[in-house]
Amino acid sequence: MRVLTAKRRLLAVFVVTVATVGTASVLASPAFSCAGGDPGESCGGVIRWQPSTAYTGGLAQLRATVQSVPSPSNSFVNQTMWIVTNNQQSGGIGGFPWIELGIKYGWAKGVGNVGRSLYWFESNTVPTSAMHIIGAASLSTNYNAKISYSGSDSWGVYVDGVQQGGTSHSQPCCTKQLQVGGELHSASGSLDATGVTLQKRLGDNSTWTYDWTGGFTYTFGSGNPLVPSWTVTDKSMRVHT
Repeated sequence: MRVLTAKRRLLAVFVVTVATVGTASVLASPAFSCAGGDPGESCGGVIRWQPSTAYTGGLAQLRATVQSVPSPSNSFVNQTMWIVTNNQQSGGIGGFPWIELGIKYGWAKGVGNVGRSLYWFESNTVPTSAMHIIGAASLSTNYNAKISYSGSDSWGVYVDGVQQGGTSHSQPCCTKQLQVGGELHSASGSLDATGVTLQKRLGDNSTWTYDWTGGFTYTFGSGNPLVPSWTVTDKSMRVHT
């Protein structure tokens, strides 16, 4: 397990509040495309898990071996884990709050080209949203991404066991939808990435267990080259172009 250094954590200086509508997310409308006119539009290929029981956290080990777009100043590719909060199950934005944490290459809303970076993003019930850049990331490197409920309508965000921040308000417990996989805004972007050691935290806000049993592949967006699949059913996945 890798632990971010104090210097690296100090790189988390870019925090930009933006409007929810048009925000880049794999939770976005299926009408979006991989190369829409707004860089906030995207297509996605993920494992989606929608349990009937409410949970209080999710964890996935993320790794990207290929991750590129031809124009990182106005397009992006992510390997990410998402949690929909407020006990909701949704495939769309606009009143459906979520948090995402992962590896980004290219454009970030309100920030611009961030190169290859660890990031997290939040959209709450107000609805307002914010992009947070944690620091530089590397290819072929494992990152343990964890999002867990902290109480008082707030969730903590962790990379390799080190807290990178947390939502400030308006993110009620709990989750009935988790996702892991790729998100792309480019007609010719490339991604080969994995999400393994999938876990969830039970409603007691303490106990972690393995597997997203019953998760399924889900894709959206016209011109979508992303192909998600289970490598070990319920336990680990791969997404590639």
